[in-house]
Amino acid sequence: MEFGILGKVCIWRAGEETEVSGALQRRLLAALLMEPGRQVARHRLYELLWGEDLPPTPRNSLQAIISRLRKEIAGTSATIVADTTGYRIEVEPDRVDLHRFRRLAASADTVGSALRLWRGPEVHHCPVRGSLVRERLAAVVLHAETDLLGGQAAEVAQRLPMLIDEFPGSEKLVELQMAALHRLGQLADARSAYERLHEFLSLTLGVEPGPDLRFHHQELLRAVPRQLPALSPVFVARQDELAQLDAHLRAADGVPMVISAISGTGGVGKTALALHWAHAHRERFPDGQLYVNLQGFGAAAPLTPSSVLYDFLRALGVHGDQIPSELDERSSLFREHLIGRRTLMILDNARDTEQLRPLLPKGDCCVLVTSRNTLRQLGDNGVRRIDLSRLTPADGLALLRDVLGPSVVERELDAARRLVDLCDGLPLALRLIAERAGHRVVGYGDSRLAHLVDQLTHEHSALDMLDVSDDDIDSDLRSVFSWSVRQLSAEQAELFQLIAVLPGRDIGLAAVAALLGTTEQRAARPLRALVDAHLVEPRGRGRYGMHDLLRTYGSELPGEHERAMERLLSWYLHSAHAAARTIMPQITPLELPAPPLDVRPLEAADYDTAADWFEVEQNTLVALVGTIADPGMAWRLSYCLHPFLKLRKYATRWIPVLRQGIEAAVASGDRWACAQLMKFAANAYNTHRRYDEAVAAGIRAVEQFRILADRTGEASALNELAIAHRLSGDLRQGLAYFRQCEAMCREEGEATGVALVQNNIANVLMELDEVDEAITSYRDALTASRALGLPSTEVRSLTGLAAAYREQGELGHALELITESVRLSRQLRDDFEYARAADEKAITLHAMGRFEEAYECWSEAAALFETLDPSRAERIRADLAAMAEDPRWRR
Repeated sequence: MEFGILGKVCIWRAGEETEVSGALQRRLLAALLMEPGRQVARHRLYELLWGEDLPPTPRNSLQAIISRLRKEIAGTSATIVADTTGYRIEVEPDRVDLHRFRRLAASADTVGSALRLWRGPEVHHCPVRGSLVRERLAAVVLHAETDLLGGQAAEVAQRLPMLIDEFPGSEKLVELQMAALHRLGQLADARSAYERLHEFLSLTLGVEPGPDLRFHHQELLRAVPRQLPALSPVFVARQDELAQLDAHLRAADGVPMVISAISGTGGVGKTALALHWAHAHRERFPDGQLYVNLQGFGAAAPLTPSSVLYDFLRALGVHGDQIPSELDERSSLFREHLIGRRTLMILDNARDTEQLRPLLPKGDCCVLVTSRNTLRQLGDNGVRRIDLSRLTPADGLALLRDVLGPSVVERELDAARRLVDLCDGLPLALRLIAERAGHRVVGYGDSRLAHLVDQLTHEHSALDMLDVSDDDIDSDLRSVFSWSVRQLSAEQAELFQLIAVLPGRDIGLAAVAALLGTTEQRAARPLRALVDAHLVEPRGRGRYGMHDLLRTYGSELPGEHERAMERLLSWYLHSAHAAARTIMPQITPLELPAPPLDVRPLEAADYDTAADWFEVEQNTLVALVGTIADPGMAWRLSYCLHPFLKLRKYATRWIPVLRQGIEAAVASGDRWACAQLMKFAANAYNTHRRYDEAVAAGIRAVEQFRILADRTGEASALNELAIAHRLSGDLRQGLAYFRQCEAMCREEGEATGVALVQNNIANVLMELDEVDEAITSYRDALTASRALGLPSTEVRSLTGLAAAYREQGELGHALELITESVRLSRQLRDDFEYARAADEKAITLHAMGRFEEAYECWSEAAALFETLDPSRAERIRADLAAMAEDPRWRR
């Protein structure tokens, strides 16, 4: 680590700690390190540094502190970068103790290490001290809960009193202390812990402990045991057996005691079944649940009834000196304590009836017994039995999927089935094998399951398993499917095969019509027939899909699909091109071959129609880009997808689709397509803060356009290159590229390009604190975008101009502009620009003292940025948290 804020603010150089000088510099560094790589707005820094007592020129004062702080951190891996309306620090999060703490605190396995990073309980310099204290408390709670689950009740009980002194009002810590003491049998101490908290809350706050803790206290008073172990994370099938246990309980209504005996071979899942049922029904036993592993079968000696009764009585609140030593007397006392109590008991892994009889209670109890023996000596009166069988092959595969993941099992399905056979359907054996398969075997790559089959085949005698013959399941399924397909007409059967070979997961009626070369009205008839035959299923929004097994079967059937696929691809390309030009009118249109006469592409009459079409068809379009053999078709589809993916900021699709398009353009030898798609890629990289890649793509695009002597294209590529430099902090180089781009656009008469770049120039000028010049540039961009009919550019101009006027203190004018930006971006359904506008509006409203409205705007912006730009979402959440702690406003 290099930076510490969990305690005093410090910097480590070569292992030596140095404290940051100056209180304001410490507060500023802490504020920036809270969000490395993310902008902290100037207005937020003003509040953090000076509160309401601002200096006469806060911007100049802040710049001076920034300058001193840059000298302090010289020689470290961190750099401070000026941003549009604030500053950010670029540093690897793991070099800051807070972010390493957060990473480690997210896991129960490493939360103890996270807590050791704190060098003091208080963080006085921290801008959101309250939230950090809450984070530490959450980690303390997780650490205690983890240790309790791990059986370390003594350590938890010893550790918590000091922490409760540090967090005297924490009900959760007191609850955990009570739970630890309860597990240690120290019920009186557990009650005392509650009483101390009760006294503290009543004297300091005049309130009672919360209902959960009061309920826990009442449980202690009644000594209600909660001994059920945690559920296994893997449990499949057994629905029939669970239903039988339900029936046992219903049939026993009014009977003092019901006993269900679950028997079966070792490893068949008796305990898992009993616990799964018990957890699902524990609310029906409010007086407690008792559990014991009787160790009837295993390496350790079986537990004696006397020792089990002692532990049960302690759990029921009986002090040790009150428990008799004789077995019969202990058994009688135990039964007396359970009279009139609705209690569940699990007597797990019983050896024989002799071990069980002293433990069977009287009263309103339900007892689950598991054993490898049938326990016939218990008799049949009141005893209901379940003989648990091995898992079926299907259930065995389901278990492997749960442990290993579906993709691993599907990749080696035959080997997975063989493993189920070799393990004889025993859940325990399958889990052990799956855990071994979870570790990649050197030299076997993705053939881990096949390797394990080979091992188990050679060691089969050691496993003592039955030799189960294989069933040809696939053949049976093909027979079922074939009988359904044979009932179809020729047209219906053709459509079934065509849908099966589509690269996407679903299809709409218009695409079905293109496949068949007919109208939507006529295409609806065979599609309805497939739905009625359960060969195709509706999936909402007018989409239809097919189950994977049916898709596999349909793709195996013989048939000629080339002509139909040509129609479909033509329909998708022409429709995507029309929709792309509607969403982004300034995009250069493509020269496309005319569609076949029997294909009717989409006519995107308006923005909403185009955006809706892309929304429902994007899965298929993305799949087509990556799968079609024709590189010319692939790059054109990638080109047409760009406006929509840019609009939605889908990083996981936008960048890969453009990369595939560039590869296809290279393969087809189309230099213009390469240049355009590289320019688009630079835009995508910039949007998702991958600036080095954006610079590389921008340079390649500029070079390609220069070879083509395409100055308009070169100018647009320069614009993206300039954005990359600006966003990475190289403002002067970015401004130079923007000026060069503007000059080229004016020379070429590209008014649209001029409007776009004027916005970008204004953004840089804002970051350089040249606000008056920025306003002029924003105004020019706004005027041009309105004259040219460029609503997206208009939105960005409005948002930037509003921020500039806010910086100059003209809050009323700023609010008018940003309100119009919010309205227009909502009309365009541009979620990213709408979120940006809502964020800026919140900042303006907050500056005006209209906190309620600011809170609403920030909340809406944060919700949108959660998927579009998580880092911005976190910054806004921090602003909301700061508002919650602001004494001027309480929500």
